[in-house]
Amino acid sequence: MSADSESVLDICELRSCGLSANAVSTRVRRGWLMPVHEGVYAVGRTQLTLLGRFVAAVKACGGRAALSHRSCVVYMGMLEWREQLIDVTVRSEGTRLHEGLRVHRSKLLERKDLWFRDGMWVVRPEWALLGLASQAKPPELTTAVRRGYANELVSPRSLAALIGRAGPVRGSRRLADVLSQGFNPTRSELEDVVLDLILGAGFELPEVNQRLEAGGRVLYPDFRWPARRLIVEADSRAWHDDPLARAADAERQAILEASGERLLRVTWNQSTVGRAQTVQRMMRAGAPHPSTASVV
Repeated sequence: MSADSESVLDICELRSCGLSANAVSTRVRRGWLMPVHEGVYAVGRTQLTLLGRFVAAVKACGGRAALSHRSCVVYMGMLEWREQLIDVTVRSEGTRLHEGLRVHRSKLLERKDLWFRDGMWVVRPEWALLGLASQAKPPELTTAVRRGYANELVSPRSLAALIGRAGPVRGSRRLADVLSQGFNPTRSELEDVVLDLILGAGFELPEVNQRLEAGGRVLYPDFRWPARRLIVEADSRAWHDDPLARAADAERQAILEASGERLLRVTWNQSTVGRAQTVQRMMRAGAPHPSTASVV
C-alpha cells in the first residue's frame, strides 16, 4: 500500500484506532485531519495526490464501492488524467452523493470483477474499458484499448468475453467496434498517429509491437510486415534525441538490417503534416497496399 492510500482514512477506520467523534472533531479543528468527503479524512495533509483522491472517493461510497470507468482507466495507465469528476461504481442500491464524484450503480459486477489495489477496490481493466466506452469518443477509447493491450492488462479474448457477458449495455457496441479493429498494442500517442496513418492509407494491418528475435536479441518493432521484411518505427524526439538513445537506435537498426529487415523511421511531423509524402515512402519501400495509388 502506498503512502497516499495510508494517509486517507474513513470514520470507521478512525474509530477502530480508538478515536471518538469528539476526538475526530478536535483533530479536524487543529488541522491534523482534513475532511475530503463526508466521513473521509486525509491525515496530516492539506492536499492529496491523484491516487489519494481516488482512494478517498472509493472510501466515501462505502464498502461495496470500486473505482471505475475513466478514473480506473487512468489509474491503470491506459489514459492520462484530465481534471473531471471521479468515477466510482457501487454494487448496491442507493448511495450518498458526494461533491466531485460521479457515482454509478451496477447489478452485473461480481466480486471476481474487482481487484484490491493501493487500499481501495478497483474494477478489472475490462470493466474499466467498458465503462469508458459509455463516456468516451471512439478515438480516445481506441487509444485506451491499445494501451491495455500493450501493458498486457486486457486481450481481445478477455474483452470479447466481457461484452458477451454484459450484453447490450451502454458502451458495449463501441467497445465491440474497437475490438473488431484487431490486436494493436500501441504504447504512445505517436504510435497511435502512425498506425492510424497506415490504416487510413489502406495498407494491410502490420504486426504491432510483436516479439522479433534478431542477432541474438529480442526486439519489439513498432510496426512490421513480416512477409515484406519491412519495419516502420515511430521516431519520437522525446525518446530518440539524446546521444545514448541515438546510439541505441543505431545499434538496433544495424541488428535488424543485418537480419534482412528494412526499416523506415517516421516522426511526428511526417505522420501529421507530411502524411502524403510518408505514405509514398511506405509504398516505395514495399508496404503491402491493394493499389499503387496514394490514399491519404
